[in-house]
Amino acid sequence: MPQVMKTTLTIITLSLLTTTAALADGKIYGMERVPPDIPYQRALILFRDGNETLVLQSKIEDKNHSSTETTFGWVIPVPAVPELASMSAEEAHDTFFRLGLVSRPDVTDISSMVLGVAAALLFVAAVACLLLCLLSFAVPSLKSLRAHRGALARFAVYGIFFLLLAGLAMPSFVKARGHAGVDVIKAEDVGIYHMKVIKSTSSADLLDWLKENRFQFSDSDLPTLDQYVRQRWCFVVANVRPGRELGQATRFEGLIDPIILRFPSLSPVYPLALTATTGVNTEVLIYLLADRKMLCGDRLPLLFAGKLFGGPGLLGQDPEKRLVEWEQEVQYLCKFKANLTPEQMKKDLQFAAAPDNEPYRKHDVQW
Repeated sequence: MPQVMKTTLTIITLSLLTTTAALADGKIYGMERVPPDIPYQRALILFRDGNETLVLQSKIEDKNHSSTETTFGWVIPVPAVPELASMSAEEAHDTFFRLGLVSRPDVTDISSMVLGVAAALLFVAAVACLLLCLLSFAVPSLKSLRAHRGALARFAVYGIFFLLLAGLAMPSFVKARGHAGVDVIKAEDVGIYHMKVIKSTSSADLLDWLKENRFQFSDSDLPTLDQYVRQRWCFVVANVRPGRELGQATRFEGLIDPIILRFPSLSPVYPLALTATTGVNTEVLIYLLADRKMLCGDRLPLLFAGKLFGGPGLLGQDPEKRLVEWEQEVQYLCKFKANLTPEQMKKDLQFAAAPDNEPYRKHDVQW
């Protein structure tokens, strides 16, 4: 991957373009004007000393075209010219699997506890009844026991029989519950994508350029795009290259190959503004690797925070070949996840340092 960019920058907001099904932090724009849903998107952010690397990945749900008939692309507003890279869907699958394994919540299974206590009480009662029944034979003078001998025997037999049935059924139970005014600054072929970094001084010129390149936008997108143009951001435009099969790229959970952007940033940020224009609730999962604990306000709750023992080794077999020096030094992992409404996605997610650096792991209680 290229060396770290030296210019200044703040955040990224992703949006999918055209003939498209819109991916990660963005919106998909379809040639048929029937954009597929974006039910899920995930990202890995690496941040340290004013540098951010953003790995963006989304699930494609294209119900109208096969993967070989549909062209996919992203439009990604960025405050400065970023470095561009990609990774395969297979590598991304392994990376997010490892991060998920490290940050999985503690789970207290109430149903198992209740069933265990109930089974133990039933066992004790059955054994007690059996002993009392036997005692009635050994001590004939205990008339009260002799009178209830039959009931005691039945309870003991039924209780033990029920416990045996429950023991045989438990494994199946557990299994069932489991689990023109536009400048083209650079153009590169990266992975399955052909990427361009463009810049415009007006949203009208930008939209004209996108339409000339067969990207479709609605009026609802204009205010969001215009704010980035006014801030003098540039845009990364990424198309899947002709002849590249999306079927291979999406065989892992329906997720396409991620796009990776590296750029300077004052603080880690995750783009959502364009995603809000889809009008669809979206589940967002973000892993943030930094040098300390981070928080993201009320919209995206913290699920895990702690030192990443093993470090960047979780990011692949040979992380030194993919990560630059500063990325290999970040060791504190935070995990955030929420199902966000369009209203909650109107503003990009901003991450800030937490007041403490104490580890945290979500504790789920379930039946």
